[in-house]
Amino acid sequence: TVPEVFRRLARDIRLEADVVEEAFLEANPALSPEGVVVTCKGGMVQEVRVCLTKTLEFRACGGDVGRVCRGVVGMEAVR
Repeated sequence: TVPEVFRRLARDIRLEADVVEEAFLEANPALSPEGVVVTCKGGMVQEVRVCLTKTLEFRACGGDVGRVCRGVVGMEAVR
């Protein structure tokens, strides 16, 4: 589930990348911190990766999925 706050962004925002991860964890109680990764490009959130099994259950991401987004990042408003 995408956190409600991110589904209705009326304007571009800047926030800590960790806040994005925490929001996904709160919206998805079965998701573990090892199962979600925020990626960025050019200081903007590019995607939120949620790792799943073949049966679509949450799982920890593999070692090839790195934590590549840290610090303050931008997120564009929903258009």
